[in-house]
Amino acid sequence: MGRSGESKSPTTWRAIKFGRTLCPVEVNLFDEADRHVAVAQVTYMLLGDISDR
Repeated sequence: MGRSGESKSPTTWRAIKFGRTLCPVEVNLFDEADRHVAVAQVTYMLLGDISDR
């Protein structure tokens, strides 16, 4: 799990699973009082070497 250091709203993130081509990630956002206020889930596609395309 990671934690951002530059944002005014603290966040944590975690890679849910690191697959061969997909990597779903969860991001949690907190307010100044360290209360959990939002969650985002995204899926990144790993393209590998795209110079041959």
